[in-house]
Amino acid sequence: MDRVRIYLRTPLFTARTGPHLPGGAHVLTGQVRSHEPGGLVVVVSDYADAEGRALAGDGTVLFLPTAKIDHAQLLEPA
Repeated sequence: MDRVRIYLRTPLFTARTGPHLPGGAHVLTGQVRSHEPGGLVVVVSDYADAEGRALAGDGTVLFLPTAKIDHAQLLEPA
């Protein structure tokens, strides 16, 4: 699995109820679990806002549609 920092085109949508994801998350750091049609499955460990400030949030597994991703920085190749 590749360790990546993913920069989103728009922040994650968060609902007032449901899983704990930080509002305003524009940058996600984690590991790519798999490449799927239409996007990536990522084990997210860290979140940051558009200014790069860390946001509190639980680690989780997310499917990120390709259209949601602006670009990704490869931190550690598998």
